[in-house]
Amino acid sequence: MSLKTIPALYKYMTTDRFMSNVKSGSIRFTQPKYLNDPYECHLTFDRFAYIADYRNYRKQAQPGISDEELDKAVAIAEDQLIIDGLLQYRERRDSFGVLSLSEDPRNMLMWSHYGDEHQGVCVEMDIWDSALRPDSNGGDKYSGFEQVQYTSNKVIGIPTPQTIVEVLSTKAKEWAYEKEWRLIRTINTLRFAGENDIYVCDFSISDIKTIYLGANFPGEKLKEVKEVTSSPEGKHIKVIKLDIAPHKFELRETPAEEYGMKLLHREHHFGEASNEALVCLPMDSDLTQS
Repeated sequence: MSLKTIPALYKYMTTDRFMSNVKSGSIRFTQPKYLNDPYECHLTFDRFAYIADYRNYRKQAQPGISDEELDKAVAIAEDQLIIDGLLQYRERRDSFGVLSLSEDPRNMLMWSHYGDEHQGVCVEMDIWDSALRPDSNGGDKYSGFEQVQYTSNKVIGIPTPQTIVEVLSTKAKEWAYEKEWRLIRTINTLRFAGENDIYVCDFSISDIKTIYLGANFPGEKLKEVKEVTSSPEGKHIKVIKLDIAPHKFELRETPAEEYGMKLLHREHHFGEASNEALVCLPMDSDLTQS
């Protein structure tokens, strides 16, 4: 898939996780067995196709074998073939790592589930960076962006690398709100972090384009974010503060440097009721943005 067809993509995370990634200069690619949905990343194994492949293989290897002898050989080998196929599926599936990203930095459910209950950050990544997305070699190394498909049916097939990639980019319809894209890489293109089966790839602050601060982002964490954006590599980064719209179920964007003035304005007018005014009382500026 051409990168030109891929939209801007964002990573939701806690502020502590973000700062850890920045300090280490790396980001984790999660193996399928560690993803949070136990119903995904499972192939519906097509045993009949798998046995048929074995039958064709035996026939080519022994051109003179009769159909009766072939049927008998396949029947004897069937159980072990299925076991071998399932183990091959598990091995191939776990040879991949996944970096999950979203098209939408303002999704309220995503903020609740992955953005530390609106206290974390959502980071726009530079998906053109070759460190994040190296070229595939067409052999045992794979790297590619895949748009997640949401469906009621699991992928049916046998454990080929192509089928595994399809499995890793297919999820139940209930997850459609995530608008997810996955950067999928074989772990042999990643760096082993040295513990707990964790694989990472290197990235730099220059790969960050925008940082969204959650609606409940704690003020004491702002200093850490400013350290990133004031560094020589991070001066280009935009910082956007999200807040709760007072008249709609949506999140509003305010440039971080303007958000402080918004708070001071509400505090000046509404005193000890300023927090409630921020989320409950529409101002003219809120209505004109509708």
